[in-house]
Amino acid sequence: MVSKKIIFASFLLITIFLFLLYFLNSNTSKLTQENKISSNSENTGKKQATTEIKNDLKIYTFSDVEKGSTKENCLTVIENKVYNLTKWINKHPGGAENILRLCGIDGTRYFKNKHGLDANAISKLESFFVSELKK
Repeated sequence: MVSKKIIFASFLLITIFLFLLYFLNSNTSKLTQENKISSNSENTGKKQATTEIKNDLKIYTFSDVEKGSTKENCLTVIENKVYNLTKWINKHPGGAENILRLCGIDGTRYFKNKHGLDANAISKLESFFVSELKK
């Protein structure tokens, strides 16, 4: 027969494990969000007009993206995420014109047609992430 002490100790260990799992998961989410916010300020270089703030992350509308259609402020949407490609324009291996055509529009089709599932291109794109697109 299992003693009450063993049952209590097992219950206590499981409770501690679940608490630690919850605590570590919530801190990881906060760190991920802080990293995105930090990379946003590095990628944009300046504050831009937004219509809503949600969890300290700027939320862009498509109207905001359309305003970012210049070489000095190049915003694009790819798969419902907003990217600021301004710093990438003159560094893109395929030429500046390939990035400039994405400024101010939904560039999902162009990006997927050119890069498909290329992990390097997707990783580079993610470094320019600014916001989710507000629908």
